[in-house]
Amino acid sequence: CWDTAIQSPIEDCIIDVEVTESGKYRFRVTAPDAIPFTKVIELREDLSHDFGTIELETGGELSVVVMDRQLAYVKGAQILVLPAGVTKTTDLDGTAKFSVLDEGTNAVEIRAEHADFAPASLSETVDHGKTLSMVLHRGGRIYGLVLDDKHSPMQGAVVTWFGGGFRKSARVSSDGTYSIEKVPPGNWQVNLMETTSLGAGTGPSRYVVVEDEQGSELNFTPEVEVEGRVLLNGQPLRSTTISASSQGSVGTGPGSLSVTVAADGTYRARLPFG
Repeated sequence: CWDTAIQSPIEDCIIDVEVTESGKYRFRVTAPDAIPFTKVIELREDLSHDFGTIELETGGELSVVVMDRQLAYVKGAQILVLPAGVTKTTDLDGTAKFSVLDEGTNAVEIRAEHADFAPASLSETVDHGKTLSMVLHRGGRIYGLVLDDKHSPMQGAVVTWFGGGFRKSARVSSDGTYSIEKVPPGNWQVNLMETTSLGAGTGPSRYVVVEDEQGSELNFTPEVEVEGRVLLNGQPLRSTTISASSQGSVGTGPGSLSVTVAADGTYRARLPFG
């Protein structure tokens, strides 16, 4: 094992050998602060294989600095670097340092979590000695009402937000309400998992816009049919458009719906309950 940067032997090399499904042997050499070396060979009886000198390369060094919106350092954030799968905690200066990244690639995904903030993630191409900054937000809240077709609370159903490699869930209470805290700002998909006599099953999905330190209402309720007739001086007002839109940041379905009045002046539309 040889360090090509300083031209000297590397101590504490570990060599692992495993047999692949095809009957070949996979050799993996690891050492502190170095990118692992992997080679697959086929060994035959009474024959030897000389690897020669195994030259290990130093991995890309990465520093992740985590701050809040006021640019104050965040201590105690858990930083995960993928695909290496290495996790470290930020220090008093909000910094976590990683010495070895993934073998063969410098494209990484970084995820940050802290109990007082919404989770955050980013993808970067990392060069040796690079420093990345991440800003954590307090996050917003997704809340709402979940009713079945009879307009009864769906107690026990699970509402799940997921995005950026993270997910958070909340169980619907006896009054049909739910609340998911510390969701990062953005436009997110939220799923409802219903509970039936046969167990859990998938339900509908909705989209919601979340703003930092704000609440976003998102209801899962059945649709109701709305119909009527539009007249002007007692005559049908044909080809008129009737529009309906939800109040608040996001409604229970499409943000707006439009229908055209028929020749006899009637209209009919299905709208989410609310």
